[in-house]
Amino acid sequence: MLGLLLRPGPRRVDGQGRFGRPCPADRFREGRFVDDFAADWDALAEDALAVVTAVEGPYVLFGHSMGGWMAFDVASRIEERGGRAPEALVVSAANAPSFGLTVRDMFPAQQETDEQLMHWMRAFGLLPEHVLGDPDLADMALELMRADIRVRDTFYHREGAKVSTPLQILSGADDDIIDPHVADHWRKLSTGDFRHDVLPGGHFYTPDIWSGLPSRITALHQD
Repeated sequence: MLGLLLRPGPRRVDGQGRFGRPCPADRFREGRFVDDFAADWDALAEDALAVVTAVEGPYVLFGHSMGGWMAFDVASRIEERGGRAPEALVVSAANAPSFGLTVRDMFPAQQETDEQLMHWMRAFGLLPEHVLGDPDLADMALELMRADIRVRDTFYHREGAKVSTPLQILSGADDDIIDPHVADHWRKLSTGDFRHDVLPGGHFYTPDIWSGLPSRITALHQD
């Protein structure tokens, strides 16, 4: 749910849409299990900002769903502080943050049971088989999901936040979470190059589109 993707190094991906040089995993949440979870949105944004600004070389900032808001917030904070901005900001399956947290964005909800959250993660293909078959890993996935939800529910849009870095918006043609005028809303938060691409499928697109999503990111294919 929370996705912050960085790509330092070579600009191109291979023919199968894979990144040429991935970031070290231990810099991200999945490799930091001993760390406490962020208490709120600002704490997570500042933590993500510290990770992003430590990256050497060119990079593209990507976020999916709630991660799209986080990627935008981090990119805008970098620009406001005079830091090295990403080559591009790519936001996937996210409404414009300027509307704040709305009912349509609050899924899944904090009050849902463990069983309901597991069903939701399975339905959207967020849990690989080795996690589903291991009770300890499944419990860890639930803990991570609940931490994401708690942070999401503290989200707020910083008034006046905008980005000048090239902004690409991706949305699913059948995603009923996304506002029909999502492109117009996001365009108002951008002062630089802007494009909106509608892809097949819902909130996580189709399996083929999702697995090859890097191939849809324009900045990864520029010379």
